[in-house]
Amino acid sequence: MDFIAFFAKGSCTITAEADTVVAEFADEATKGHGRHFVVEGNAGKDEGVDTKVIALSRCRAEAVRADLVHHGLDATKIDVIAKGSSEPISELRGGTPEMDRRALMYQTE
Repeated sequence: MDFIAFFAKGSCTITAEADTVVAEFADEATKGHGRHFVVEGNAGKDEGVDTKVIALSRCRAEAVRADLVHHGLDATKIDVIAKGSSEPISELRGGTPEMDRRALMYQTE
């Protein structure tokens, strides 16, 4: 189960829309007791140089982790990964730069 929260360009602020996605993930996640979770922060190539996009992607992942904790998940069970702009999905057919400004949430065993 993967959930994606999107962000505005240059921002790591959780929007109302992103909070809804995070809450849905947290709700699903609480049904699988004892699991571990990962939040991968991503940034677009149009958001700056490598060091800036790494920091921005980490900020996005940390913001989602904080929101997951707010929605009841245990912070010690959530790993954060900063991907920077290393995994753009905007380059897929029909993709847009906005698609790269995201945090991906998923469960691991």
